[in-house]
Amino acid sequence: MTVRRRSLRMSMAGVALLLLGARYAWPWGNDGHQIVARIAALNLTPKARRHVAQLLGVSSGPTSVANAMARAAVWPDTYLRNHAPKSKPWHFIDICRGADASNLDPFCPSGGCITKKIEEYRANIPKRQFDEFGGKGDLSLLIHFMGDIHQPLHCATNADRGGNCVTVELVQSQNLHSAWDTDLVKEVESGSTVEATAEQLNEDFQSNRSKDAFSWSSGTADDLARESHGLAESEVYAPLSIPKDPCQAEMVSCRDAPQAVQDLHVSLGPGYTDTATKTVRGQLTRAGMRLANLLNSLWP
Repeated sequence: MTVRRRSLRMSMAGVALLLLGARYAWPWGNDGHQIVARIAALNLTPKARRHVAQLLGVSSGPTSVANAMARAAVWPDTYLRNHAPKSKPWHFIDICRGADASNLDPFCPSGGCITKKIEEYRANIPKRQFDEFGGKGDLSLLIHFMGDIHQPLHCATNADRGGNCVTVELVQSQNLHSAWDTDLVKEVESGSTVEATAEQLNEDFQSNRSKDAFSWSSGTADDLARESHGLAESEVYAPLSIPKDPCQAEMVSCRDAPQAVQDLHVSLGPGYTDTATKTVRGQLTRAGMRLANLLNSLWP
């Protein structure tokens, strides 16, 4: 049953971003992407850190690399979206609720989605085979996409453009996607800085390293997308009792959504936000650790 009591704990930050309400809402917001990048920086091998520093054009000291990775993590949103519109679909893969996710190719017919781009940059960066964005740009995109793919609503749709067409009653967020992008990240931060939050999440993970068994030696970006798709179902949609709508993976705007989706309004109460914040906390941590493992695997 949908929770009706409004949560008053949600953050006041990110107003400008939340008012956009578009399918290409900034995933995780700037803070979330920087948290992921800083967790990864804390876990790079010296060799990987040197290569990352070289590509980003900074010195190879840990602090310098962490700061550069944090800047790189937000560049695809703060700059590239306006200067390279073709990159906008690369940030997500619309896997329909209830769909067979064993083969994700039908949801990425042109190859221009997040799973394909992660694998492309994963293969090409260590060979220094860069596209028009160069080494710095390609690495920035890889860092960013590793954050994006861990946002559950970037790997799922319910004929609602990844939750962007679901109106949410919150202090700031206008839609379900924005709530997960920004408000819940602010809940994780609890008033702390990006740097301190990343350090705390990393410390918590290190105390229980058995939590994540994913390995790039046997896993793929498709596996990460399937994981996030499952979380979208179990942690985003199901707790709100949102019914499944017929699959519509590609829509230009929410005006194209089924009327039932356009009419849907949900209120996220404390019970929902508390559980969702734990999920976001885990996904930010996993994204950072898996990004570190990926970069370390590029330069063993």
